Amino acid sequence: KGLKVVKLYPATEVLSEVTLVNNDEFLYELLASCKKSLSRKTKTAKTYFSLNTFVDSNQVELLECYYNGVFRGYDLENLNLKNGRISLKPFNENYFVSLSTSRALTEHRLFEKNDYFPDSPLAMNRNSIEKEFFVQQDSKFKDASGRTVYAIKYKPKKETSYYFYGKAWIDSTSGNLLKVELNSDSALISPFAPLVPKDSLEKIAFRISKTYTLVGEKMYVKSIDFNYELVYKSHRQGKYVVKSNAVLYAYNYQEEFLLPFYNVNSSALTDYRRITSAPYNVFFW
Repeated sequence: KGLKVVKLYPATEVLSEVTLVNNDEFLYELLASCKKSLSRKTKTAKTYFSLNTFVDSNQVELLECYYNGVFRGYDLENLNLKNGRISLKPFNENYFVSLSTSRALTEHRLFEKNDYFPDSPLAMNRNSIEKEFFVQQDSKFKDASGRTVYAIKYKPKKETSYYFYGKAWIDSTSGNLLKVELNSDSALISPFAPLVPKDSLEKIAFRISKTYTLVGEKMYVKSIDFNYELVYKSHRQGKYVVKSNAVLYAYNYQEEFLLPFYNVNSSALTDYRRITSAPYNVFFW
């Protein structure tokens, strides 16, 4: 009344060749190709800059400035001051001042290595990126303009204080870089120096974010968030934690400010000297 035994016999089948594609190869190439979209032409925009500094959680400094910002593609070239204002609060009977933070912004070149900031994969060729960094696709999406954007995480292969880790958002069709994050928890190189020779800086950390926008047919800076934290070691007062949060926003590439009519070599001056050399403009603020 029905089958009681089922017998199975092995059979050998030869499958066709299967090829595995490493998506990391595409991501490395995408990171390396960004520099091809760099514009060599400069453009000027009305630009806002703000900086807040805290020492041990107490705000001690505030800068607000308006500039004609000069940008060369992905980088800030120069800031020509329209007007600025400063507010300071003493800490332990001393004042803490960020004399040249705007200059630090201009020193960083996204696709170039320099002596003031850790390296990122964007400043390297294809082979160097693969040698020094792990990359990983964080997400892939279409933005409001219909562009296919890859968000790529990157991290140094060795635990080092000479490299940034972070994320880059890249339009895969044009190769344009839309946004980049550059982070370091303990950098051994920086553009900062103590004012007093006997003092020193310890544990410098960066949180830098840059966003870009199309101006004509090329990408230019839209905003820069430049945040850093350091441990300042005073030979007289011990250690204290200093945090500065700066933001630069290029908000109008169609117009420029009419600058003050006086002749000064502003590149040789600190932010404070440039701000205080111009009369405070009550009407402007």
